[in-house]
Amino acid sequence: MRAGTTAEAGFDPQAMLQATIEALGRMDVSALEALSAEAETMARMRAKVSRADANRALALKGALGELLQSTERSLRMLRGLREAEVRRIEEGGSWER
Repeated sequence: MRAGTTAEAGFDPQAMLQATIEALGRMDVSALEALSAEAETMARMRAKVSRADANRALALKGALGELLQSTERSLRMLRGLREAEVRRIEEGGSWER
């Protein structure tokens, strides 16, 4: 879903949530940022959308922000684990349990 078409098509929180789930499955931070920006745009367009849709956009914006932060933390952790594994392999060591 593109931000430019949202106002024309109407706010569809279900579609945005589905897109969020897909982006999380791919760990796609860029897509989550775009969805968060779209939710923010919809929240600012309150005069053009119903109050219920504006409230949903605000709630979705908050949830997407939290998801983005969580995804970024997870990616940093995974990168750190991968870098530690590579260092151990390069040093000739092995993972001990």
